[in-house]
Amino acid sequence: MDRLEAMLKDRFGDDIVVSGRNDPDQLSRLSPSGEWRVGAFEVTRLGDDELLYSKLETKRHLVGTRIKVDGEVVHDDKPFNEWVEKWGF
Repeated sequence: MDRLEAMLKDRFGDDIVVSGRNDPDQLSRLSPSGEWRVGAFEVTRLGDDELLYSKLETKRHLVGTRIKVDGEVVHDDKPFNEWVEKWGF
């Protein structure tokens, strides 16, 4: 989650807020399952609680996946960039 938070801050600056990490009230309101899940998270818009991303639903990592490029292991940022473009951010 720390890498995702850093990428969001880099892209959107102060327009992004990371909150509710395992907060029971927010989980019951925003999580598709209503409960905490290992390694899973959702991204929602604060104004209307629209679900913008759910690892539970997509089964995809936005960040953190490592790939080998020219013999070097690097982070694959493609899923994050595709998600950002999909929502027109």
